[in-house]
Amino acid sequence: MSTEEELPPSKLGTKEYWDKVYEREVGVFQDTGDEGEVWFGERAMVKMRDWVYANCPPVQQGKRIRVMECGCGNATLLLSLLTPPANDDDEEDDIDQSASFNRFYPNQLTGIDYSEASIKLAQGVAQQRRDKWRRKVEKAKKADENGENKGDQQLDDARGVKEHQDELSEDDDEDYDSDDDSLSPASLELNDPLLTTSPLFITGDLLTFRNIRDLYSALPESDTWESNADIDEPWDLVLDKGTFDALALSQDTIPVPITDANGEEKVVQRLPSAVYPEKVAQLDSNISE
Repeated sequence: MSTEEELPPSKLGTKEYWDKVYEREVGVFQDTGDEGEVWFGERAMVKMRDWVYANCPPVQQGKRIRVMECGCGNATLLLSLLTPPANDDDEEDDIDQSASFNRFYPNQLTGIDYSEASIKLAQGVAQQRRDKWRRKVEKAKKADENGENKGDQQLDDARGVKEHQDELSEDDDEDYDSDDDSLSPASLELNDPLLTTSPLFITGDLLTFRNIRDLYSALPESDTWESNADIDEPWDLVLDKGTFDALALSQDTIPVPITDANGEEKVVQRLPSAVYPEKVAQLDSNISE
C-alpha cells in the first residue's frame, strides 16, 4: 500500500493543460496587453504580498534578499512585491500593518515555471508594467518642472498625489493599480526599484533539478546570469501561490534516484506532490542551511 496520499486526477495537474492556458494568454497579451488571469484570485495574491511586508525586514544592512516564486505563471505575485500595501486601519485580516509604508527591497526576484509560454508571458508583463510606471513618473516629474500642481506648500501630500493622478492618460490608467497600493507617480524617483527591477525568469522543472546550478543552466547562453555569484546560492524567501495544489492533482509518477540502506543507487517512482516539498526545501536558505 502506498504511503503517499493520492487525490483524484485532474487536467489541472498536467503540464499540457498549463501550456495551452499560457499559450492562449500570451496571444491575448500580445493583442490587447491584458496580463491574464490571477490564478487563485487577486485576494490571495494581496494577502501573500501583505504577509511578506509584515514579516520581512524592508532593509537589512549588508544583506542581500533573494525571492523565488515557484510556478510563477504571469508573475503577478512576484511583481506585486514592488508595490507596498496601503496602511488601512480598518483591515480585518490578521495581517500586521506596522510595515505598511516600508518598501521591501529584494536584490533579486526570480520566477520559475515549467511552461515556456508562462515565462514568455511573465517577461512581457514585467516589461509592460515597468514601461507604464516609468511613463507615469516621467509625466509627473515633467508637470512639476513646468510649474503645474504647485502652490501652497502647506497642501498635504495626498492632495498633491491626487492632482498628479488626474493628469494621467486613460491608457496609463489601465495599468495594474490595486486599490491598496500606496505608491503614486508623484512619490517615485526614476531610479525606484519599481522602474528598474528586472526579475529573472527561468523555464525549469522543479521536480527534476539536482541542484540550483541546474536551474540556471536552462537560461540562454547569451544570458549573463551563468557567471553570476548567485548561481549556487539558495533564496531567502520562496513563495508558492498554487503550484503545490496543481501538482497534488497529478497521479503521473516521476522517477527519483535514491540510495538504499546498502548504499546502492536505484530509481523509484513517486508522486509529484511528494517530491515537490523536498525540492522546494533545496531552494530556501532558511531550510537548506
